Amino acid sequence: MATSSPLRFTRPTQADHHQALTVYSLTVAMLFLGAQLVQAPPTIPTPQVLGAFIGPSASPMATPEPSPSPTPSPTPEPTLEPAEVAKLIAQRPAVEKYIKTIFPDDWKVAIAIASKESGTVDPATKQFYYDTNAENRSGVETSIGLFQINLKSADTLVHFHRIPGESLNEKITWLKNPYNNALYAFWIYTHSGWYPWSSYSSGDYLKFMK
Repeated sequence: MATSSPLRFTRPTQADHHQALTVYSLTVAMLFLGAQLVQAPPTIPTPQVLGAFIGPSASPMATPEPSPSPTPSPTPEPTLEPAEVAKLIAQRPAVEKYIKTIFPDDWKVAIAIASKESGTVDPATKQFYYDTNAENRSGVETSIGLFQINLKSADTLVHFHRIPGESLNEKITWLKNPYNNALYAFWIYTHSGWYPWSSYSSGDYLKFMK
């Protein structure tokens, strides 16, 4: 008579955490967008729930130092086509509504920081929008998207291992989605407050407070 093998439990891998975070962030984004259509309040993730999906957060996370001014200057962003600018301008209300959902108690500061980090004004229409595809690459940072999440510097992998994707390009693409970017910014905020953003520690965000 055959005997059954004992159950084996394996520790979740980093890939498991990345996959779970991707599923979770997509779920939150879909709930949010669905709530917009039916005018129902979207589900608001808590720090405890979000931390479980990010992964290696059981040990306390050290507060990162704010990113210094990049040297040399980052590579200038290519000029956007008018159609892309129009799309980003139209997207702004939904992005700000999502930020208010993710940061229910501190959304004014969150919007001000996002405005400083990726906000710009279209010279043609004078309208403000978030350049959610913005890349700031230099020797001290590779910062991407809405909240300019820093993936890595020349000698340190800052948030690289926590962002879904196998390659640098895959991680950059994930962060260029403003909803993913805001969700991960919320995770940083719950672990380190606003201090990882130099626009907060310098006070530059105050120019965008409403």
